[in-house]
Amino acid sequence: MLNFLLRILRSVLVLLGVGCLIFALIRLAPGDPVTLLAGPTADIQTVEALRIQLGLDQPMGVQLLKFLSNALRGDLGESLVHRRPVLDLILYALPQTVYLSICALFTALLVSVPAGLVSALRPSSAADRLAEGVVLAAQSVPVFWVSILLIQLFAVRLGWLPSSGNDQWAAVILPAFALSILQWPLLTKTVRTAAISVGSQDYAKTALAKGLSSKRIVFIHLLRNMLVPIVTIIGLQTGAMLSGSVVTEAVFAWPGIGTLAMASLLARDYPTVQGIVLFSAAIVVTISIVADALSLIIDPRLRS
Repeated sequence: MLNFLLRILRSVLVLLGVGCLIFALIRLAPGDPVTLLAGPTADIQTVEALRIQLGLDQPMGVQLLKFLSNALRGDLGESLVHRRPVLDLILYALPQTVYLSICALFTALLVSVPAGLVSALRPSSAADRLAEGVVLAAQSVPVFWVSILLIQLFAVRLGWLPSSGNDQWAAVILPAFALSILQWPLLTKTVRTAAISVGSQDYAKTALAKGLSSKRIVFIHLLRNMLVPIVTIIGLQTGAMLSGSVVTEAVFAWPGIGTLAMASLLARDYPTVQGIVLFSAAIVVTISIVADALSLIIDPRLRS
């Protein structure tokens, strides 16, 4: 219980650090949001009056303390562009990002688990080398480049799938596949390492010596004992998936948090960008804690 409370305390400190960091970084970006909102024809008096109205005339330290204190109460401020609470904008776009992330994670597991098992059970085989080549390629190519290639092939040339939007059920296939590529390398390596580790245990060797089939050993012994590292990696990869969704959603015009973050960043919408980053960090921290708790449930030996 003490370790769990310390974990929560560290998570709060991490979120405070993320809040301070994004507050400073967004203000180092070139451009003035007040000038953009006022328009090119506004005079100096109008610009300064708008700056005072938005509270951007206050010292940076005051603005930071106000942002952090409001965030602790669940208030992420008001969007400078949309003139709506930032939290409402995030909650409106969140279901689309969650849906895309779940589809991407499911796709990544469909690719990584079989590839990792084949590599572990048949080392140095053609299947092992093929899986290693696919993982190396996935680790080397950028997501936006893969996304553009997928659109060019399946949407433009073949016409099988839509290239943007979410008005069709098939519209999620291309962005989910592109986003899942981020997860392939680490998940495949984790499954391979876990399978080799579990396969070297005495109970797995005993099961093999008793004449159990390879499929039975894989599904009864390997997969069940590999759940802990897989759950842990999924929790750690959530941050990478959220960051990758910004690029993926922008390329495929998917109406999620990533698209909202990109549009807000270009408009210098400080509160919205700060709120999205802090909210995403809270999601990552929460999923990490949940993953640790699931690991303790799956393997009670870890409790000691």
